[in-house]
Amino acid sequence: MNKKNDPKNSNIEFTRFLILVVAVAVTGLTTVIASFSLAKLTRGAQSDWYLPSQKQGTFDFTNVTPSPTPTPINPTSPTFSVSPITVSTDRTSYSLGNVITIYGQVGDILLGTPVSLQITAPNGNIVAIDQTDVDAEHKFSKEITAEGGLWKSGGTYTVKVLYGTQARTSETSFSLISSPSSPTNPPPTPSNLDKDNDGIPDNLDSCMTSVENYNGYQDSDGCPDAVAAIVDWKTKALTIQSQANSKIESMKQGVYTAENSLSGAYFENPHAQKQLEKAWTELWWAKKYLNDAEVTQKEGHTFISKSNFKDGYYKLDYSLRTANRINEHLFQINDYSNVAHSLESQYRVEEVNNKTCFLFWCW
Repeated sequence: MNKKNDPKNSNIEFTRFLILVVAVAVTGLTTVIASFSLAKLTRGAQSDWYLPSQKQGTFDFTNVTPSPTPTPINPTSPTFSVSPITVSTDRTSYSLGNVITIYGQVGDILLGTPVSLQITAPNGNIVAIDQTDVDAEHKFSKEITAEGGLWKSGGTYTVKVLYGTQARTSETSFSLISSPSSPTNPPPTPSNLDKDNDGIPDNLDSCMTSVENYNGYQDSDGCPDAVAAIVDWKTKALTIQSQANSKIESMKQGVYTAENSLSGAYFENPHAQKQLEKAWTELWWAKKYLNDAEVTQKEGHTFISKSNFKDGYYKLDYSLRTANRINEHLFQINDYSNVAHSLESQYRVEEVNNKTCFLFWCW
């Protein structure tokens, strides 16, 4: 039997054909539906961020609402109060003729404004007024010499500084020793009397009732005078430097000789011993003035080495005048020593004359 003409086989072939057609139809319909859905979704998505006037694939930045600009947080600017000013001195105690170094520091720098200084004595009198500049490191300093008629009172002196306004003030204090204390408190001698309190003893003062005005011109005569028209400070300083050096060396030898002559001396005669004690008192004063002269001599040399001839002159002038005061005390030591030896010799002679002797025994 021929299988091609078999009706059963024909039905099977037809059925397969229908199944194939249905499958193709279903597949096509699914593709169409999927394409339609995808297009709809695409249009819906585009409507969210595409405007009708826009072309596909572009974005209109002109219609976008800008985000608010954040406000920057400014750090709090620091605030400055009026800065203080500090002041100090290089030492807490000074003697007449010493250099007082005043120094300190300011907070804010006021351009073109100096620091004003004022020193007040224990009695309330102003003894010094000056100004000094502030350097780039906010620091200032000034040297003032404690000499002259205004510095005659011992005690506590007040240093006050002002920088620009009253809000920038400060103060400190120091002690001034106007005369040395002595355990024996010897009475004043003609060499240390100073009626007008100008720092020049009466035996060297040509104007004992008039105060010397220290201006660098004939300051050692004790008389007020006018400044010469032209002052050659270098010549004056170098001249007085030579005089002070020579005088101090000679006085130093005199003081050492006097001290050696008194060392180990003792007298049995009470009156002679009293004269010896007076000689020791004069030696104390001589050594004190020698020390003061040497201190100011060194300070004067320092000023001259820095070409500050004016201040160097003042220091060496004071040094020379102080060294000159030693002479009178050396004369007094010699006088007291001679009297003591004379009294002791008389005492021994009288002691021998008053003895009774028999053969080798004396009583």
